[in-house]
Amino acid sequence: MANWLSAKIEKIEGDFVVLKTDDNQEISWSRDNLPPGAEKGTKVCLELKTESEATKSQQALAKEILNEILKG
Repeated sequence: MANWLSAKIEKIEGDFVVLKTDDNQEISWSRDNLPPGAEKGTKVCLELKTESEATKSQQALAKEILNEILKG
């Protein structure tokens, strides 16, 4: 089960941005880890998973892609 956190890019400070959540918490986030095209004012969603859940999701996605490739 995944948990989601919604936030808005509040400001950009060099290599970092400040994300402000819907309940007004602020999170400092690496600018390199933003989705392409994200800028001040953009709403983003952060998905929180355990490392184990993330690994399982990545493996399932890799398997799907490989199956599509092999189907031709």
